[in-house]
Amino acid sequence: MSKTKKSLWLSAVSMMLCAVMLLGTTFAWFTDSVTNTGNVIQAVIWM
Repeated sequence: MSKTKKSLWLSAVSMMLCAVMLLGTTFAWFTDSVTNTGNVIQAVIWM
């Protein structure tokens, strides 16, 4: 395999891997859920 073809192939594989990781991160971000039961958030202002 020539050096140019090998470089193009590795570049394509790297781009696909980046796209898959981006999709996985986005999927995890949109499907994550958090429940907050019984907690009270207060802000204290010191003067």
